[in-house]
Amino acid sequence: MNASSLPAGVPLPENVDLEQAVLGALLCGRDQIDEIIGACRPSDFFHDPHPAIAEAVWSLYDEKSPITPLSVNVRLENRHILDELGGHAYLGSLALAAPAGGSVALARSLADLRMRRDAILAAQQTQEGLAQGNTAILDAMKPVLASADYVASQLGKRKFVPIRQAADEMLQRAQERAEGKSVVAATTGLEALDKAIGGLQGGDLVVYAGRPGMGKTALMGTTALRAAMVDRPVLFFSLEMTQEALLHRIGTDLDYDGHSDRPLSYSWFRNGSIRSHEIERMALAMRDLPESLTIIENGQMTIQEIAAFSRSFAARQSMMGVVVIDYLQKVSAGDRYRGNRVQEVTEISGAAKALAMTLKWPVVVGAQLNRGIENREEKRPNLTDLRESGSIEQDADVVVGLYRPAYYVEKRKPAAGPQDPAWEAWRADWEQEKNRLDLHILKNRNGAEDSFSVFCDMRASAIRDAAPRGAP
Repeated sequence: MNASSLPAGVPLPENVDLEQAVLGALLCGRDQIDEIIGACRPSDFFHDPHPAIAEAVWSLYDEKSPITPLSVNVRLENRHILDELGGHAYLGSLALAAPAGGSVALARSLADLRMRRDAILAAQQTQEGLAQGNTAILDAMKPVLASADYVASQLGKRKFVPIRQAADEMLQRAQERAEGKSVVAATTGLEALDKAIGGLQGGDLVVYAGRPGMGKTALMGTTALRAAMVDRPVLFFSLEMTQEALLHRIGTDLDYDGHSDRPLSYSWFRNGSIRSHEIERMALAMRDLPESLTIIENGQMTIQEIAAFSRSFAARQSMMGVVVIDYLQKVSAGDRYRGNRVQEVTEISGAAKALAMTLKWPVVVGAQLNRGIENREEKRPNLTDLRESGSIEQDADVVVGLYRPAYYVEKRKPAAGPQDPAWEAWRADWEQEKNRLDLHILKNRNGAEDSFSVFCDMRASAIRDAAPRGAP
């Protein structure tokens, strides 16, 4: 960006002296180069040719090559961008004029100026969109929401608490928990999973990962429902199915424990095979539907819109709640990296983690695994199976991989039915596996990895630690 991109009548904040000071500190090889590189980036520079010089510096840094006026000039010599400023001599003058100290603070000020420019431009774009009667309000506000979330995430990285104060606060919280004055976590809905990961901790990003048909939505529904049933405020973003379809699953889950010998199937509501007395059963079960559960159905939400809605929701609550997003790859991309799917998913997972940190609530997201699983004999999930971006693995505090053996047993079902000689062997495998869901703790930032099995009845979207009395 340069001065020619200034919108008419709207001055964008910039400071050429500040840019020269930061570049000079980088070129003279002072001790704080790592901190300076971490505090700003090439796109924070406004005046030509500073962005190009910064890009050369950053590339040399990434290559672990020396950063000097000469090495930068060599990197730029075919681009002629320094000709008007005296060539190599300009780089030398920057290094000689470098400030004696405080360079990290200067780099942060430079990044702040960039965020202010972006916010001004986003506000202008939003204003223009709102003025157009044919633009939806939320669509018009996307630029300013995205800018606000980015600023919050960047400024959040700078917050620090003196170590002694942090230790005192940690001990105070530990004492309150020991005395039962505060609850450390929300429930996942399963005692075995709570025990393995310590429940859902505030500020954590928890990922339920699996291939289609493994039970991700069922497990997210279990978590949302059980957390809400103990009065946790729960915000469930349903990006793949309607609120009505999700309520079918929640209702059959609520009904399950009392009728596990003859469960309702949520599919009956969609295909019209539900009968009147079964609807009455559902109505009775729905009396236990917790009011603290809120479902948002919208297949076009960006992570910025999810974050904005979550912040507004959380501000009205008196205790820690849970945000559930079904599922990560269904979140619409923002404009920043549109078309680059890896960068889009990186932005979404990073923003989901930032949301958890900002709210100090757990954020639970579903994530698809790569199709490559289907081409190998061992189909239990690994971290490397996370689809489209390693950033999900990096951003997540907990990753739970789901594997349901019955899904693959069903695919082997003999087409000829009981007349097939292989039917009895298949039937035995089916009976053994049909209610088993394996949970693999693939990452646990604050504990050990683990694997265990729980009971599931996918017809009713019911997942339990063990089979209820009367269940198969």
